[in-house]
Amino acid sequence: MNNSKITDKQKKGLILLDMVGKAICSQELLDTKKDLLKEQGFDTEKVNAINATLASLVTKELVTKDKKQYKDKLLTFYSLTESGKSYLKENN
Repeated sequence: MNNSKITDKQKKGLILLDMVGKAICSQELLDTKKDLLKEQGFDTEKVNAINATLASLVTKELVTKDKKQYKDKLLTFYSLTESGKSYLKENN
């Protein structure tokens, strides 16, 4: 893992992905997991806020991204890496 620290918001993004338990895109999170988003302190009106947080974790090798179809769009899906899971275990 990249040795840089992560922000509180990024940690909440990892927790969110761990709670969901599968690869998911920001739009699907808004459509199906609004309560979880609110619980973790994310703005449920803007997909960009969620997307930016999850995308920032890719460079830290805590999350992977993959393009997949969701409804009628090709969107970026994020999922936890083993490093991301280890980080949560060590820092919870």
